Amino acid sequence: MITLKDVAERAGVSVTTVSRMLNNKGNVSIKTQNIINAAMQELGYFPNDMARSLTVKTSNFIGLIVPSVKSFFFSSVVEHVEISAAEKGFKLLLCVTGNDSKKERDCYKMLMCNRVAGIIQCNLSPKVEKHVHPDSPVVVFERTPSLPIPSVLADNYGGGRMAAEHLIAKGCNRPIYISAKMSSEADGNKREDGFLDAFQEHGLPAPITVNVSWKDRFSSQLDKTIREIFSIYPNIDAIASNDVVAAAVVKYCLKNGIRIPEDIKIIGYDNTPFASLCAIPLTTIHQPIEEMCSYAIDVIIKRAAGHVVPLQTVLPVHLVERQTT
Repeated sequence: MITLKDVAERAGVSVTTVSRMLNNKGNVSIKTQNIINAAMQELGYFPNDMARSLTVKTSNFIGLIVPSVKSFFFSSVVEHVEISAAEKGFKLLLCVTGNDSKKERDCYKMLMCNRVAGIIQCNLSPKVEKHVHPDSPVVVFERTPSLPIPSVLADNYGGGRMAAEHLIAKGCNRPIYISAKMSSEADGNKREDGFLDAFQEHGLPAPITVNVSWKDRFSSQLDKTIREIFSIYPNIDAIASNDVVAAAVVKYCLKNGIRIPEDIKIIGYDNTPFASLCAIPLTTIHQPIEEMCSYAIDVIIKRAAGHVVPLQTVLPVHLVERQTT
């Protein structure tokens, strides 16, 4: 393995001079910098950015902890965090936990030990939260922490109400709400609350609620659950869920001669590619993922500069009406 000493010998300078250049410390002439860079290129040497962060106590790395990348929501979060981080001069370290709190804690500890500039933690679990110091450079994504840690969320309750109000305006009064809860603490659970409250305030019967395991969203178990719903509740006139489940409902209806939107209206949530590419383009609630990711990066930068940031920021959602309603 090529070392700093090898680079110094090839460039004909001291190890200290190479180190000063790499860490932007002291005055190293342009001529000497060019000689060192040429030596690094000839030898195929790349500086160890993680080791440098331990030395200079700063870092251009941002950690992102997500429970999954199978989900279109979290894969979009990864994409937009990376784009926003790169635009601001940072590199991304990605950790995927599989919704395992022990792995989540290990990822958090690893990132903190490597002195990353900040951590964006999606759906922070209570078992991990108790280990997070409020002064740590952490931003929580889509969950309200109990500790005074900055968080950024979409208006999940308002989005649930928005979906319900849209179905009510279309004349629906026998809906089913299918949730896919990742955990009892996830802020996305408020969508169901908003949905139910809207029907109650209109004096309509309470919607039937069905929970689909978060891990079953991409398995045959989801198809089985949808078949059971239509078997048990043949007279429903609307189904609301996330885009993945809603797209599966569209597929079932097309296969079984159920007309959309004449016989049943379907609304999703997230506005993922599933929504516009669905066999029948899906009405859905758009989440401002790009804006949330950019805001989370800005919070990390502002906190590092000593600025005070809001403990909670909720960004608005909006309805995207397509052909399923």
